[in-house]
Amino acid sequence: EISEHITGTELSEPTAATLSTKQGITIRIGDEENMETKLQWLKTLLPRLIDEGKRFGTLDVTGTTGASFIP
Repeated sequence: EISEHITGTELSEPTAATLSTKQGITIRIGDEENMETKLQWLKTLLPRLIDEGKRFGTLDVTGTTGASFIP
């Protein structure tokens, strides 16, 4: 479950929402457009990053064609 990894949210700027994980990864969500797709990318990629031992960095799901991880 993704929620067990989330430790914080930053929603002060509605078009630049972010989440923080206990592993130190920042997740850039952006605005509410395409939220279902963004959450699917998050559900797919976050467990993979954790399994690979990634610590710190940014998982950016704000795009329209895919997500990216920036160490």
